[in-house]
Amino acid sequence: MPFVFLALGSNLGNKLENIQKAINILKKNGIEIISYSKLYETTPYGVTEQPNFLNIVVKVDTDKEPEELLKLIKQTEKDIGREDTFKWGPRIIDIDILLYEKLIYRSNTLTIPHPEIKKRDFFLIPLLNIDITMRDPESGREFIDFITQTENCITNSLKIEL
Repeated sequence: MPFVFLALGSNLGNKLENIQKAINILKKNGIEIISYSKLYETTPYGVTEQPNFLNIVVKVDTDKEPEELLKLIKQTEKDIGREDTFKWGPRIIDIDILLYEKLIYRSNTLTIPHPEIKKRDFFLIPLLNIDITMRDPESGREFIDFITQTENCITNSLKIEL
């Protein structure tokens, strides 16, 4: 089964509980959690007049194809109470597929690797917590090479176990 890296974030309600709920729903739907990054508190990206986020990256094992996984993710977000607002707006939960093995995939609904993975420290740093040697499937470069080019959103690393 392929390894997939998912990014989860929340900035509304009980942020930690929202992330835990999402992880539990994914597990109940056959997603095996292999490892977790540290949890990070981050400032909002894009629209900054909103609460800070909690962010984490998880490495998972799944037999779901990318589009099937995306459907599960969207249903999970809906089940937790996510409502569509505006781009970069506040959200009770946000789940993104960062990487799906070394797959390069583009459809009308999904792009893998995530198009912003090399620009956002709240994606890259947690990803590198899990595997410092990770490489970008498109360029072949190590992700650590992109750290200096990211937006600085991370404010704090939290010592919380999930």
